[in-house]
Amino acid sequence: MHRRTPHARPAARPDAGPVAPIQPRLAPPRWALVVALTAIALAGCDDDGGKDPCASGALGAQNHARFPAGDTYWLPGPGSCGAWTVTARPEGASAEVVAGASDAGHSRVTPLTPGAWVFTRGGQRRELTVVAASERPFHHLNYYESRALARVGGELWAASPLRGELARLDPVSLATTGTVTVGPWPVALAAAGDVVVVAQRGNDTLGVVDAQSGRLLDAVWVGDEPSNVV
Repeated sequence: MHRRTPHARPAARPDAGPVAPIQPRLAPPRWALVVALTAIALAGCDDDGGKDPCASGALGAQNHARFPAGDTYWLPGPGSCGAWTVTARPEGASAEVVAGASDAGHSRVTPLTPGAWVFTRGGQRRELTVVAASERPFHHLNYYESRALARVGGELWAASPLRGELARLDPVSLATTGTVTVGPWPVALAAAGDVVVVAQRGNDTLGVVDAQSGRLLDAVWVGDEPSNVV
């Protein structure tokens, strides 16, 4: 069996001076590294950075150039900085901004009419280009209806998940008499008086539709993928 021989330390030359002892290299303790990194991070931060707390940026992943009608557009808070208002909208549009539930809540608007929209609050301005719901990019989310029909007045309303709308049907002939644009992937609906509530599974909201006008008035975020309403 081959035996490893330890490396011998080279002998000192006769004319050399005394050999200095080898000093061990000590790694800094882990806590020292954490402290150093924290100090660097804090050095680049101020308490408020000298920024206006009301000058919030647009909320991350929203599409501002091709926003589908019937989706809910969110405007940044806090509400203590004032209310967002619609200062420009397409002709015939009527959607208004709904304020957040608290100062920490974001405001929202559900535009139904394609065209250019402008929202302002103090010195802040948000521009939005809305396109028809039929131009929404199709993503097959594999959602299916759970409660697709509801009696609304003298009509039957049916959810159409792939098209993002509700079909209004004659209860005798089942002919389509109109449609209601709603949010993505409506899978269930329920009527109560003049209000129709729609589970819009594609954007985690419940849509609120006025049965008389057939218009989506608002959409309330309720959490991940609502699948039914009663």
